[in-house]
Amino acid sequence: YHHSLEISEELNDKVIVGHIYKNMGNIHSAKKDFEQALIYHFKALEIREKRNDKQEFFSVNISRIV
Repeated sequence: YHHSLEISEELNDKVIVGHIYKNMGNIHSAKKDFEQALIYHFKALEIREKRNDKQEFFSVNISRIV
């Protein structure tokens, strides 16, 4: 994921960056690393809020980590 994130950031593709952050949050959540999961989920949420992307906004599922 880190390599994909780097490439997506270089391309300034915010949609993909948001998806990568969400997926990284899901991975950390599955590993029960909830602190790191929250960091990535909030990064994904921030990107979606800035893009005013309401459909993708609701796909960031913070409740999975609580």
